[in-house]
Amino acid sequence: MTFGVSIVGTGGTMFSISELSFNAVSNDASDALGFGFNAGDYDYSDGNYVGVLYGADGVLGGGDDTFVTSGPNTQLVNAIFGRGSGNSFENDPSDPVSTLAEQEASLEAAASFAGQPTQFTGTYRIGDFNGSGTFDIAVPEPASWALMILGFGGVGAALRRRHRALVTA
Repeated sequence: MTFGVSIVGTGGTMFSISELSFNAVSNDASDALGFGFNAGDYDYSDGNYVGVLYGADGVLGGGDDTFVTSGPNTQLVNAIFGRGSGNSFENDPSDPVSTLAEQEASLEAAASFAGQPTQFTGTYRIGDFNGSGTFDIAVPEPASWALMILGFGGVGAALRRRHRALVTA
């Protein structure tokens, strides 16, 4: 899950990527999927973010903009676009030699179960402004999986029968 970011200043507003922060929370029992980045953690070095300085026309996309892809993260820009912050679950990263029981407990804490969807919300903040997005991760009921598998099997059988009919014709 990745929360892409697009921040566009208006009226000549300028800011730096060093002001950007991010916080993600999930509704699993221990918030095991939650994480965040503080102001100052973002920069242009990994190629995932681009800053834009408006050209003489003062608007985004006027053909005279300058793209910032390196340099200090304190450089002022008019817009920032990026892949954004995301998360994958690494089981018990605090102890690489944890026991199997500890690993199972860690996975259990972040698991989603049928009928209990996980909600994951990420919020960006820059200066006094913030914006957020939410993912709802639903785990299908076992009966839904059975119906889906039967459906795929039926489609496969129909395609196979159609292929045989074309070959014999």
